[in-house]
Amino acid sequence: AVKKLVVTPGSGSPAQNGDEVAVEYVGTLADRSWTAHDVVDCWLSEQQGLDSFAPKFVDLNVDGTKLSDDTYFTEAFVTDELGVENRIQCKKLVMAAKRLRKDSVEHPTGTEFDSSRER
Repeated sequence: AVKKLVVTPGSGSPAQNGDEVAVEYVGTLADRSWTAHDVVDCWLSEQQGLDSFAPKFVDLNVDGTKLSDDTYFTEAFVTDELGVENRIQCKKLVMAAKRLRKDSVEHPTGTEFDSSRER
C-alpha cells in the first residue's frame, strides 16, 4: 500500500495531448494490514490463472498476516485447505507468497522511495 500526498500544482502551461511529461514523486510504504478481500483483489488477481481460487481465500479468511506466514501458507495448506490439486499451481501460489514475504523484509513499512534518486 502506498500513502498518497497531493502537492501544490506547478507553474507553466498544462501538458497537451501527445506531450511528453516527467513525473517526480516521493512516497512512503504504508502498513500492509490486508483483509482477505485485499489479498484477493490486490495479490491473487495478479497471479496468472489462479484467481479462480478467490472464493476459498475469502471463505478461509486468508488475509495478509496468514499469506505472509510461512508456517501457515504452506504447500499442505494450499492443497488441503484451498483445494489446489494441480502441483504447478500449488507451487506458483507458495512461491508468490514467498516473494511477497521477501519484498516485505526488503521494503518494510515506512520505507521511502523517491523517483529522482538513482536506482
